Amino acid sequence: MPEMKKAEQPQVAGPVTRLAGLLAALAFFIVFGWVDRAPGATLNDITVTDTMIRQEIAFLRADAARRNLIRADTQPPLPSRKELAAILSDRLLLLKEALRRRIKVKPALVRKAWNDFRRLQKEDPAGLFAGLDRRIARRRIEEGLRIERLLKKVVLRDVRVREKEIAAFYKSRPDGFQTGQMVRARHIMVKSSARANEEIKPAAYEKLSRIQQRLLEGANFAALAIRYSDCPSKSRGGDLGYFTRDEVIPEFAAAAFSLAPGQLSTIVESRYGYHLIQVIDVRPAGFLSFKKARPLIKRYLYRQKARKAVQSFLEQIRKQAENKQPAS
Repeated sequence: MPEMKKAEQPQVAGPVTRLAGLLAALAFFIVFGWVDRAPGATLNDITVTDTMIRQEIAFLRADAARRNLIRADTQPPLPSRKELAAILSDRLLLLKEALRRRIKVKPALVRKAWNDFRRLQKEDPAGLFAGLDRRIARRRIEEGLRIERLLKKVVLRDVRVREKEIAAFYKSRPDGFQTGQMVRARHIMVKSSARANEEIKPAAYEKLSRIQQRLLEGANFAALAIRYSDCPSKSRGGDLGYFTRDEVIPEFAAAAFSLAPGQLSTIVESRYGYHLIQVIDVRPAGFLSFKKARPLIKRYLYRQKARKAVQSFLEQIRKQAENKQPAS
């Protein structure tokens, strides 16, 4: 990732910390910084209760685990209760506006999102789904999809980033695109968290040992990852893409960055279980060319514009709610 100042750095999800589509991105940005207003729990007929706040905190923790199963400690801190009350009030306003405009979501999309959520809930190694009411979670997912469609259809449809804006951003930061060493690797994980009892851990280790032996005998890594890995990356044959040393947990980084392309690691233990890692490629530290930086810059500038567009729309519907007038 480009080494820039935090205020300038394009916030692009790394290979292990990817946002799951526009819904997750929009929900994430609305929650963590798109709302600029004094905290308050009530706006006319919209009231945020303590129960809603507790459930939202549980959902945010679970969603953090869903988006970042390898390194959950890189997630931003949760908002305070007052900030969360203000954010929830705005989310309810957006939902009311989506309903008023008769924004609909296909049932198939809701089912897919819910099934993905349930699958990842079972795979969550840290137990961050504790306290999350499933009925409320499903409704929250459906409401989030409706809000996403509202923003996409009404607010973000005209947001564009021009090529000259991308070029100007790149030229204005001649020293801002230095890159550290990056590794592309894949792994097979057999889950056995730090809290696992002494009966489970040896069984998990033995399972991965058998997989390791098959790999040493020439078996295809991707095929075994698809069949046996407990990590969501199994659908990609265990491929985690490119990542820097600080984007993964230390024990995983220590192993991955000590391997040459094609080399297989010994069994690595982490707080999530046991891993076998195979490095696919290594990129040395260097300077990010405009061609490689372009998609990062474009995404960053788009998010800046999208943030302003959503903020403006929120201000509009807040005023209309205060005056109890319908949105135009």
